[in-house]
Amino acid sequence: GPEAGQGAERLLVPAQSVLRRAERTGLYVLDSQGLPRLRQVRLGQRQGDMVEVLSGVAVGDRVVTDPQAAARR
Repeated sequence: GPEAGQGAERLLVPAQSVLRRAERTGLYVLDSQGLPRLRQVRLGQRQGDMVEVLSGVAVGDRVVTDPQAAARR
């Protein structure tokens, strides 16, 4: 778990990286081969250009910030 004195680590991603399709909300995350994979996520509060991710990605995941480019592959 988190070390003493630290709050839960909050994960923020650029709002532009979020993909909304019908009922699903997703982010492209690069896999170990560097290929974009769509992950379903749950979002929290939006803060300016950033939005909090509550679940679906972990700290350290490489989120694709330009989903249109990923979708074209």
